[in-house]
Amino acid sequence: MALNGVIFLAADTARSRAYAQAMEQAGLLPAHALLLRAPADAPAAMAGSAAAPLPPAKACGLRFDPAEPVAQTLARAGVSATPVASLDMNGPEVAAALRARPESLAIFSGPGGAILRDGVLGLGKSFLHVHGGWLPDYKGSTTNYYSLLERDECGASAILMTGDIDCGPILARRRFSRPADPSGLDYVLDPLFRARVLLDALERIAQAGGPGVDHREADNTGGRTFYVMHPVLRHLAILGGGLKPCA
Repeated sequence: MALNGVIFLAADTARSRAYAQAMEQAGLLPAHALLLRAPADAPAAMAGSAAAPLPPAKACGLRFDPAEPVAQTLARAGVSATPVASLDMNGPEVAAALRARPESLAIFSGPGGAILRDGVLGLGKSFLHVHGGWLPDYKGSTTNYYSLLERDECGASAILMTGDIDCGPILARRRFSRPADPSGLDYVLDPLFRARVLLDALERIAQAGGPGVDHREADNTGGRTFYVMHPVLRHLAILGGGLKPCA
């Protein structure tokens, strides 16, 4: 099913690859895609593949091959795509590509750490983002590591983006129990958790007949904002056991 009014705005990252493969498996496909890539004259480090060379995996009922480029998945699914020669989500190339499209809702999957600014947010489109954490409790960065430490679980939450980071209305969210092997969280499990919640949000949109309806599941007030976790704490989160009170 092609979701009229929905466009996929994606850089070729592990997350975007998981999204594309999940949408293909569920038959919930965007009407079009804008595929961001480094300009031809960009440094080699910028132009290289963003996905880790990991073997195929399965979780949340989804199959995921981290080595398959987004463009390959979309072509197989019959989704038309326009290349955009920029990885700057707030640059003029991305803004022009979005203006040229009629779709009102964009699935946002930019380079890691990319934040949309007022210029793009003010184009008159809505941006659907899946945050790697349970909202509103865990806002900010590397939140699933903090969640593993505190609650022995992970989460993902689909929101409509606003100017305040991770504070938009929640369209769908899920909790996920501690994985048997959390060492693949960054490049396999987190993309799959987000992909599963993306499908939840897209299913709601499809059932409502498309974008333009208020699909919110919950408000997104309160919570805490976290910052990039120290590698030692990440290691403790992967090992498990949670935080223990001081004697």
